[in-house]
Amino acid sequence: MADHPFADFEVGNEGLVATCLEELRADGMDCASVELLLRMAKEGEQDEVADVLGSIAKQGNQEAQWSGEILKMVLTASAERNSRSGRAEPDYGTAATILACVVDQGVENALSMAPHVLVYKQQGPDCYDLSLVLGYMVKIGKAKHATQLIRAICADDTPQGQSFKSLAPCMLGTLIDWQHLDWASEVVRQLCTPSGTGQPDYACAGWILAQCVFFSRPDWAAGICHALAHAPPAAYSQERLLHSVAAASDPSFAQHIMHAMRG
Repeated sequence: MADHPFADFEVGNEGLVATCLEELRADGMDCASVELLLRMAKEGEQDEVADVLGSIAKQGNQEAQWSGEILKMVLTASAERNSRSGRAEPDYGTAATILACVVDQGVENALSMAPHVLVYKQQGPDCYDLSLVLGYMVKIGKAKHATQLIRAICADDTPQGQSFKSLAPCMLGTLIDWQHLDWASEVVRQLCTPSGTGQPDYACAGWILAQCVFFSRPDWAAGICHALAHAPPAAYSQERLLHSVAAASDPSFAQHIMHAMRG
């Protein structure tokens, strides 16, 4: 990378971020800055890439879109070919590492980037890739970071946040449908675990499970409840969780979950 104009900058410093912004504003995504960041991600410099993307994202909505789109490009730029299928598989682990580092900088930066990792199709946004990035955050030992992001999504009352927050239960449900109940349930387990304030966040967990029922997938909620019952977090109360489901929606929603658990 010595021949690149960024070679004179310390990675992650203000000069590098400023040069990235200058190139993105002039040329859009088809610029040397993006190529360099993708190469850095592939070569294992995830912390540095996260520093740049987080710094860019906090500049504003357009900049957050660029950061999110670059993170989405990491999935394919760092893809490795599966030895069995021969297909190139997205590198969710690298993207998860980067996003977790951005959460460390400030969850609001990760929150502003996340919607731009979605794939927008004719029938609406597809959260598959973002779901797997979230799941891989759990896999690499960053479950608290994944939970911070989910909590921020659910608490975002901005106009964009209102349209995006309904995807939170769908992201966990997507993980369940793809045989990753352990990852999805770990996020809810973290919500139901006493935090630094000493209080578990049953309200957020209950809202997510209620939304699962709203989307006609009480089996998602039931699967998570079964997983929590099998390996409960400290001071866990299923009664409190189901009460939070009822408080976030309707008492019948908690009954739907209990019925699905018995089924």
